[in-house]
Amino acid sequence: MRFVVLLVATGFLAAGILAGSVVGGARGQRAGDLARPQGSSQVPGATYTGTHAGGGAVKLTLAANGASVLSFTVEGLSGICPSGDWIVAVFDAPIRGGRFEYAPPPAPFGGFSSITGTFTTPTSVTGAFAFKDPAGQPVCNPSSLTWTATTSAAPPPTATAPSVPTTTQTSPVSPPSATTPFFHGGHDSARLVRAPTGVTVKMTFQACGSLQGLRLFVTQRLRAGGKVVAEQKFSRKLPAGVPAPPVGSQKCRDHAVSWPLAGKLFGSGWITITLRLVDGTGHESGAPQWALRAPKR
Repeated sequence: MRFVVLLVATGFLAAGILAGSVVGGARGQRAGDLARPQGSSQVPGATYTGTHAGGGAVKLTLAANGASVLSFTVEGLSGICPSGDWIVAVFDAPIRGGRFEYAPPPAPFGGFSSITGTFTTPTSVTGAFAFKDPAGQPVCNPSSLTWTATTSAAPPPTATAPSVPTTTQTSPVSPPSATTPFFHGGHDSARLVRAPTGVTVKMTFQACGSLQGLRLFVTQRLRAGGKVVAEQKFSRKLPAGVPAPPVGSQKCRDHAVSWPLAGKLFGSGWITITLRLVDGTGHESGAPQWALRAPKR
């Protein structure tokens, strides 16, 4: 197998293949310190693997926040490109509207002239790449190839990522009967409030249906890179709340609750908060989920 060193634009990284190992810096990782863009559909920090039309393998890695593509590797180019069998580009191409495009200047020995991709689902992406020599002439036959790739990493819960670590997510309405408690969507919010003594979770929601002896069950998980890295569960008796307009014939009450955020839930990633109501006779509600950008220490 021949190895090719590909130099990319000034201000980006130079990368290559030496003894089968990728070498390069970590410039692109700084993108992971930013908030995940609103509306992005890709999986932050994931590595997608797949194949290209020539029969070889492709691999691309995303920044920790999903805002950009940090590297793109192609294998299996023997018989297609005379320059080698394995080429890697390390860069920081932003993803906008589920699409990215990278067009480096000509490399000294020929290399990628363009790389494009579109995330058709959070876990799948498809695109094309092309190779040209420093004079702009095609160096492969065919001169461009299509590719597809997928990831097994789980996408984060859909949520808005504002400039401060707060967000609001509407919970679903699921009123099966008057004998079961349920959350009435459209009246809820979740946010983190930082103070000198720590960070507090503050939530509001509307409970309807069976309201006698309600107990609130809370599950909090810190997710990063598609994995759960920390978890906390607890329950508490729910105060009576404030009477609210009924939903049909079923009574409702507004509730405001808060609790200190556990230290193990600080870090990079997302905190998902799942709530569940259980009334005095054991009837359970559905379990809506909110998502908050995890605070750093």
